[in-house]
Amino acid sequence: MEYRELSVPPDLAPFVQTLWVVTGEVGQHIRVTPDACTDIIAPDDSNEALRFIGPMSIASVVPLRWRRTVGIRFRPGTLALVRQELSLRVVRDLDLVISGTSSALDPLAGVLAYVRALAAVGALLRYPDVDRILAAMIGDASLPLAPLYRRLGLKERAVQRLFDR
Repeated sequence: MEYRELSVPPDLAPFVQTLWVVTGEVGQHIRVTPDACTDIIAPDDSNEALRFIGPMSIASVVPLRWRRTVGIRFRPGTLALVRQELSLRVVRDLDLVISGTSSALDPLAGVLAYVRALAAVGALLRYPDVDRILAAMIGDASLPLAPLYRRLGLKERAVQRLFDR
C-alpha cells in the first residue's frame, strides 16, 4: 500500500489541508487514525460516485475497496455542505455517497472540480475560532480546556456547538 500527499492548489488552500492518493491491492487492510477532519474521495473508477467521509471517532482497520483512491482532506474548522442538513455530529463515522462522479479520465480532477463548485456557491464554510482553539491547544497542551476557552473568550457550550457544526 502506498499513501502520498500532493500540493494543494492555492485557490483551495483556505479550505483544504491536503490532497492524497492511496494505491494498493483491493482487500488489502490499512489502518486509518482519527484526525477530526472530513474528506471527499474519488475511487479510481468512473462508475463510482464521490464519497464524503465524516470525522472518525476511533481508529479502524479497513480493507481497500479500490486499487487507487484520491481524496481531499478539509482543514479542521471547514464544513463542506455536500448536503444542507449535515452537521459534523450527524456524519461522524459515516461514509456517504454524494452527488457527482469522479472524472472518467482523472479522479483527482473530478474531486477538485466538485470542491471548487462547492466553493463557488458558498458551500465551504470556515470557522476561524477552530484555528484559534487548536493553535492554543498546541501551544499549551497541558492547559485544561475550560481555562483555555476562558482565555480565548469562549464558553464551553459555544465551543461544543462550534465543533458540532
